[in-house]
Amino acid sequence: MQTVFLENIIHRNQNRLLVKFNGNSNLFSEIKNIEGRKYSKTLRAWHIPADISVEILNRQFTGKLIFIKKDPERQAKIEKTPNKHAKIYIDLQRKALFVQYTYNKSLFEKFVKMENVFYIKDSKQWKLKGDNETYQNLTAMLKANGFTFEKIIKPNIAEQQTNPLLKKFVESLLMKNYSINTIDAYLPHFEDFAHKFSDREIDTISYPEIQHYVKQISEIKDLSETQFRHLISALKFYYEKIKGGTKLYFNMDFNKNITFSIPQYTVDDIISLLEKIPDFQTKLLILLYKGLNIQFQTIANLTLAKSKILILENPEFQSLVLRNAYVNLLKNYYTVCKPQNYLFEKQGGIAYCELEIENIINLAISQNKLGEIYKSEFDAYTTQYGFEDSTRKIYGNAWLSFLKSNEFRNPDTFSDEEIRNFIYRLTTGRKKLSTSTINQFINAISFYYIKVKKRLLPFDTLLRPKSPNKLPTVLSPEEVQAMITGTDNLKHKTMIALLYASGLRRSELLNMKLKDIDFGRSVITVLQGKGKKDRQTILADNLKDIFKNYIEVYKPKDYLFEGATGGRYSERSLEEVVKKAAEQAKIIKHVTPHTLRHSFATHLLENAVDIRFIQELLGHSSIKTTERYTHVANTVQTKIMSPLDKLSFKKDKKNNK
Repeated sequence: MQTVFLENIIHRNQNRLLVKFNGNSNLFSEIKNIEGRKYSKTLRAWHIPADISVEILNRQFTGKLIFIKKDPERQAKIEKTPNKHAKIYIDLQRKALFVQYTYNKSLFEKFVKMENVFYIKDSKQWKLKGDNETYQNLTAMLKANGFTFEKIIKPNIAEQQTNPLLKKFVESLLMKNYSINTIDAYLPHFEDFAHKFSDREIDTISYPEIQHYVKQISEIKDLSETQFRHLISALKFYYEKIKGGTKLYFNMDFNKNITFSIPQYTVDDIISLLEKIPDFQTKLLILLYKGLNIQFQTIANLTLAKSKILILENPEFQSLVLRNAYVNLLKNYYTVCKPQNYLFEKQGGIAYCELEIENIINLAISQNKLGEIYKSEFDAYTTQYGFEDSTRKIYGNAWLSFLKSNEFRNPDTFSDEEIRNFIYRLTTGRKKLSTSTINQFINAISFYYIKVKKRLLPFDTLLRPKSPNKLPTVLSPEEVQAMITGTDNLKHKTMIALLYASGLRRSELLNMKLKDIDFGRSVITVLQGKGKKDRQTILADNLKDIFKNYIEVYKPKDYLFEGATGGRYSERSLEEVVKKAAEQAKIIKHVTPHTLRHSFATHLLENAVDIRFIQELLGHSSIKTTERYTHVANTVQTKIMSPLDKLSFKKDKKNNK
């Protein structure tokens, strides 16, 4: 029979009974039968409501457990406590008091009931406010409970660092007047970083290595978004502020906590897939796995009897089309393959194992070039991640090309070396691809393996090519005017004028609705632009009359610019409108809708508009993106005279006789 000791405690301001077994016990399940029982990680024990009497407990567990109040061993430990002494640490920087003392039940209960008091489990200290009133109340409480205490002033946070590098890091944060809370947030991340590269000179670590470290550590430690940003900020502070290096850029998009789910295929999707497959076994496997979401292990264990009643158990068979497809497939499969015991089996009626079924399905997808299966799953992942439609389309096409080049193998079977070789072939192949195209492949591949599959790829697997420093194409104001005035179609004229007048992206223009325009304030609201961000930009006064005329003539319903049959105006049509207008204006530059956005930004800069305002109007996350327009703006150049202008080309009449 097991003895259980009970002790009255205060837990989260409630009267409870702490439950302690005499020695190791395998009867914890008995305690779980008590109503209101809870387990405390802090106390490392079960506790139950205090209003349950010992007599009730003994009657309930007659012959199994004996409940006795007060554990003599625990009581002896408390009584043997050598002295009542506390240490009060005064942290001037954090403006806080930290109290550490030998355990005392009465004192513990008083701390629990106090407001704005926190217990730090790691250091076994109570944290209180650091004002004089709290200090006076604390010392009075300690004295009332028979405690002696000593006062200890905590050293400056920089002085606490024994590592010279960490000390310099903290000193620099203090010199830059960063708050103590910010230092507490940055320091652990930088300390981990310094420890990781302790065998190297930290200043020699390359930018790609830092990026790889950030990516790797965010996955391994499962950092929250706030912790992720603290990590980046700590590293940027050291390399940019302390060392005076160039700016470090990181992908701040942090959707890593998404749990991706495999897409549900519609009946039409499955039927169209089955039509492309020649043999009955593959048809049946794809139907079971993709259409009915039956896992490999279940498929491997499907007996003939089970396969016949499956139609009654699976909710997906509510579709009559799917049910008929399965029944017909089953009949044809029985006729051709003649299984003996299991639906899918080897010679002699032996069932395939789970791994063999998986390999058969993956091989069937590859041999029948069913890339749309992996493509549709990838589309579902990008949708769940929240990518915009245009990004999803670009990534999806790149992903499909990647799979096609590998014979539509299951992407989960690719090795790191195979992925690296694919990127290498892109950069060195006969067909010269642009840097942006190669980066689209890298983005799609890294999204699948790193974000979706949580797979850490080696540092050298997805090396990005160096981007060429191309200047944006910019039109002169006269060229823009020629494009607008040379366009007779009112809708086309309005679209071209709006692209230039407000610096809109193509998708922002096409997604715009009439309610997004405030004629009174001369403001256009861009809803959910690039990066899912809202912003406001300017509405030109010269555009208002054109706008009102356009609205009166076309009477847009859903979108501001709609196609001939209604709905959103197509991107391809807009590109053709801009291209045709440029040709009519006899402009030989390559002009796209984005060229008008470039021209908007450059002309504002030439008119001495502050670059920060331009950044807001364009919706750029980084000022670095906006700064590229300073390279094409005609502000400084107009003040500089070419040395050729000082030369005279007039012929000397005397020498020209």
